[in-house]
Amino acid sequence: MNRSVIPLLFLFTAALVSMGCIMITSTGIWSAAQNRDEFQQTQLQCVNIGIVLSFIAFFFKSDWTKKLAPILFVIGCILLILCYDIVSPFAVTVNKSSRWVKFPGLPQFQASEIAKITTLIGVAAWYARYSTEEKSFLKGFFYPGALLCIPIFLIFFEQDMDTAAALALVCGVAMFLNGVRLRFILPVAAVAIACGIFLVQQSENRMKRIRAFEQLENFPNSAREFQDINRQQWHSLLAFGNGGYDGVGLGEGQEKHGYMPEAHTDFVLAVMGEELGLKMTLCVIVCYIMIGVCGYYIASQARQKFSCLLAASLTLMILLPAMINIAVVTAKIPVAGLPLPFVSYGGTNLIFSMISIAIIMSIHRESLQLASETFPEAHPQFRPSRL
Repeated sequence: MNRSVIPLLFLFTAALVSMGCIMITSTGIWSAAQNRDEFQQTQLQCVNIGIVLSFIAFFFKSDWTKKLAPILFVIGCILLILCYDIVSPFAVTVNKSSRWVKFPGLPQFQASEIAKITTLIGVAAWYARYSTEEKSFLKGFFYPGALLCIPIFLIFFEQDMDTAAALALVCGVAMFLNGVRLRFILPVAAVAIACGIFLVQQSENRMKRIRAFEQLENFPNSAREFQDINRQQWHSLLAFGNGGYDGVGLGEGQEKHGYMPEAHTDFVLAVMGEELGLKMTLCVIVCYIMIGVCGYYIASQARQKFSCLLAASLTLMILLPAMINIAVVTAKIPVAGLPLPFVSYGGTNLIFSMISIAIIMSIHRESLQLASETFPEAHPQFRPSRL
């Protein structure tokens, strides 16, 4: 598997990207009634941009990335700051959420998608530099944790709690894999969970989502305000039920015709379930599982601590939103605003998810090169103790 893992990872990623383009084309026929090719053209343009940038990332050496890590981390934080219209003329606010930046002459993009990668690169670089300090409180936990709070809180106060929570979880797992003591991690994690619960309780919108989710099974007889919140999940379940095993046929789905608003974004999997059936949705899940297997394998074979941590955290940063999105679409948890990586409509998420895969493949390419040379294997102290 050592040499076949890169082609496998490429194959499963390409399959998801291709399926996403197909389903966005099918869904966009109704969603973009004024210009039926709008979503398809935009997504294909983003795929092309992603391919070019991924090609560059694939041949970009890990040592260069590690040296640039502080600069990349700062750039990611600056882009997040520019999302706030109070300090930036480039901020774009939609539905009271300040998540986008629009520079003159450039398309609008979501800064948090860039910051996720730059933050994870920063985490990996920190622990690579202080490879013998992971057990200490200051350099192993407190200092890196304080730095991580900067992008996490910047994303959180953009009204993007879901992305902030996902990034915080991935960073916490990266710390754990690196060997940071659990007696440091667990109390902070408990406080973070308690604060998260408190903030959710203080948010009228999120509490409405939770109360509405509790009434989902009684959707036709529930209050009007609950019906408005539950509409997407209810029609998502209907879409899966209509599709059955084989589906009703590509382009023949009914739920995308106004019953399930914005179906091309977070609920594109439901459209796939209706039109292509259970067999295709299971194939999508298998693709994510295999991406996880390949990513974990690449991380375990990496010869440097930086590469190992970066491959593991980037893999999890792709899988975690996928798991949450699938849980939302199948009505296992309340609605969360995380797209399905590679499949949902969204240029920034697609491009930087592709770049993440390219970085992971690049790490394995370098590992193969080192293995083919006469250099001895890296000492165990340069590998995360739990991976």
